[in-house]
Amino acid sequence: HEITIEIRLNSGDGQAVGDMQVYPIESEISSLSLKLSGAEPLASYSAGRLTGSAAVTVNKVGNGYCILFATDGNDIYYYESLAKAVGKYCRIAPLLPDAEDGILFSSRETAGSSFVFAVNMKDRELTLSLPSEATDILSGRKMRGNVTLSAYETAVFEFKK
Repeated sequence: HEITIEIRLNSGDGQAVGDMQVYPIESEISSLSLKLSGAEPLASYSAGRLTGSAAVTVNKVGNGYCILFATDGNDIYYYESLAKAVGKYCRIAPLLPDAEDGILFSSRETAGSSFVFAVNMKDRELTLSLPSEATDILSGRKMRGNVTLSAYETAVFEFKK
């Protein structure tokens, strides 16, 4: 089954933020029809039997958010776009925004340092940009600015607070 989803990001006060993006999705499992009660649609179906229905919802709960995905997709760019839209909505900045697609990031913090784990998931070199001086704790090298990761290379950057 092929459906189409529109990602329509709003800022939480009903105002549109950024451009709408449209993605075709081939789904082996049925997409869900949601009845909203307090949640806002973050993405909606724009074709098929669920046209106009919410495909992704967000609900503010305490100091956080509950995000519900009522569909699945087989295109990595679909998930990347959803992650970016959810990040914007929740005001979560990317760890390293100038990195090329294909680098997987995670982070941890201690009282004195922030650590960013970067894994190149591609079979070619990829580049990221460090916002300030960091030490790659795997190699011991101090780095700043553009850093190239070899194919499948992992780096762990320590940023002192």
